[in-house]
Amino acid sequence: MLVGVFDLIWLIIEGIAKLAIKLFNYLKNTKRHSTIRAAEAHRDHTAVMTVVNKKRNIGFITLRHSTLRKEDFWNIVNSKGLKTLSVPLNPNDCYIYYIQGHEKQAQELKDIADKYNGYLAYWATKEDTRRIGELLQYDPKDIEEFINKE
Repeated sequence: MLVGVFDLIWLIIEGIAKLAIKLFNYLKNTKRHSTIRAAEAHRDHTAVMTVVNKKRNIGFITLRHSTLRKEDFWNIVNSKGLKTLSVPLNPNDCYIYYIQGHEKQAQELKDIADKYNGYLAYWATKEDTRRIGELLQYDPKDIEEFINKE
């Protein structure tokens, strides 16, 4: 009888340990990303690297006039396992790049851009402008400063 109790206790401890490991791995892989200052995304290469380095989940790039060569962009995307969404309404070879698991936010950003012919337009409504900033994970102060500049 005593052996059966110890076996039961051991099974419970083993189950709790497995659950704790799963929870740890889940939390590690779904780490909350911080915000970035808008200045970190002014140059295309540094903007892409904020996603590669997991400072934020998604970014937006137009490759036609980019300071980052098209080949370099695609090399980074492919080597780092980023995903992309094309923004075909924008005539400047435009993409949203993102970390896997953030498809919903990337699609929301694309939907907003599509409202403005594929652009993250300066003439967007304040609500859309704020949401764009939030999706791109800009610091709230930078978002409000941009909105109030207009």
